[in-house]
Amino acid sequence: MLAWGVQHLRILPWRQTRDPWAVLVSEVMAQQTGVDRVVPYWHAFLARFPTPAACAAAPVGDVVRLWSGLGYNRRAVNLHRCAMAAVERHGGALPADLDALLALPGVGPYTARAVLAFALERSVGVVDTNVGRVLARWEGRALRPAEAQALADSLVRTAEQIAAGQAAGQVAADHAAGQRAVDEAAGQVVVDEAGGQRAADQTRPGAPGSLPGWEHPTSASGGRSNDGIPRRATDDVDDGRGRSNDGVSRRATDDVDDGRGGPVVGAQVRWSGGRAGPAWVWNQAVMELGGTVCRRRRPDCAGCPVRRSCAWAAAGLSRPDPADGSAGVSSGQPRFEGSDRQGRGRLVEALCRGPVQIADVADVMGWPDDPARADRVAVGLLNDGLAVCDGDVLRLP
Repeated sequence: MLAWGVQHLRILPWRQTRDPWAVLVSEVMAQQTGVDRVVPYWHAFLARFPTPAACAAAPVGDVVRLWSGLGYNRRAVNLHRCAMAAVERHGGALPADLDALLALPGVGPYTARAVLAFALERSVGVVDTNVGRVLARWEGRALRPAEAQALADSLVRTAEQIAAGQAAGQVAADHAAGQRAVDEAAGQVVVDEAGGQRAADQTRPGAPGSLPGWEHPTSASGGRSNDGIPRRATDDVDDGRGRSNDGVSRRATDDVDDGRGGPVVGAQVRWSGGRAGPAWVWNQAVMELGGTVCRRRRPDCAGCPVRRSCAWAAAGLSRPDPADGSAGVSSGQPRFEGSDRQGRGRLVEALCRGPVQIADVADVMGWPDDPARADRVAVGLLNDGLAVCDGDVLRLP
């Protein structure tokens, strides 16, 4: 995975910074929106709000206006609240420990760990929908949250040890210890035909104690031909209207390439401040793998660097897919056309242009014959902090 990541990580602007605020903004934007749409918004947002203090000092309406077009505008409100909390509690900086990050408004388990992993290069595993899919398929079964996180953390530590060139025995022992933690979290054993029991990790190809797919640690290609991976949009593209629950985060690479076909990093993964560490590379590589190769539909197993140790591949991709219902893996989205979300989006777009007469709300939402539905949805916007009532008009806060 480390070798594959070195060759295949796309050059994205938030991968070139270690500013926690810039990384947080990218993570919040990418939860619901594809990479190609996020990039210009990310640049514009940070040009206007380069720090939490700058964001906190602005009216929330200004943040929503700048966000308009990305979808799920409630994320903008939450980001503004997060910035205000950073100013009030931490002197305008994002905290550097997990508990303090989790205490910020709108920051869930994935986002907090992503800031630690990608801005501070801490040795923590991140589990978004892409990583969750890869881990479940590699294990060959759905994982509970504690299992997925324990496995992700264990693999980060193993990747760091391999990159540091530690002895193979030490690597195997550490990974085996991490796998035992996963199995203990799972609370499961496998009964063999003879009636005995063995740890669940013993059933996975390449176990115990092996880093998945690490066959040629000195090879830049990781044992994979340099023919690249398919660079095209897939049927699984997120249209920016995915779930907003941070517990199941939809990232920029969820089941979709950014549509630009690259570019990719060369011999080493570098950023403006130097060379990226193995924990950073590992987390980014697994996400990239889940988003571009181990896709939700039509996974490209032939182009997967860990296929030889993937339990699901060994089982012939038998149904059900182990990723279905596994920790961190998001499910399909309900239809957008004609939904309440569509009406909300239309009203927010109108509010970004100026106040809207309450009497015109149903028409603005596209439901002139259903004013009761329009009223209900408008109340939701008020409750979410996306609008305020000022006499007979609605406006941005």
